[in-house]
Amino acid sequence: MTEDDDTLWKIMTEDVTPLEDRQIPLRKTTRPARTKKPQHVHVKSHNKAHELVHSSSPYHEKPPAPLDKNTASKLRKGQIKIEGRLDLHGMSLDQAHTRLTPFIMDAYYNKKRCVIVVTGKGLGILQRNVPLWLEQQPLKQVIMKTSRAHAKHGGDGALYVYLRKTL
Repeated sequence: MTEDDDTLWKIMTEDVTPLEDRQIPLRKTTRPARTKKPQHVHVKSHNKAHELVHSSSPYHEKPPAPLDKNTASKLRKGQIKIEGRLDLHGMSLDQAHTRLTPFIMDAYYNKKRCVIVVTGKGLGILQRNVPLWLEQQPLKQVIMKTSRAHAKHGGDGALYVYLRKTL
């Protein structure tokens, strides 16, 4: 926490009465400011550890190029080859999140281009959270596009995840 955080914490908690007369000491030490960004992002899966390219790589910093018209059309019509499938429906948030990252990273490192993630139909919590997870690191670096699946692949209950080419 920074000094500003400590000051804000003291102001916010000065009129709070501890439960059962417990006294919890405030942390008096502050951490030194971080000088470097982490050099690598590590993702472990059940069978092997993967390491992403250095975080300052220009390949991973630039946004993905848009899909060409032919590929986008095939994706929209459900005519693209699905190279992997992960069925998350019925899982808890923790279970689903734990399975999603290794699945996507394994697909990327195995040079797969399009996989499908099944979340289940309705307004479930997975349908709301999976797209958000796919937009976060490290998955954001390897995903070119996500879109709702064609009806024959699950429609509203599934997502196509189109992956970037590996280096």
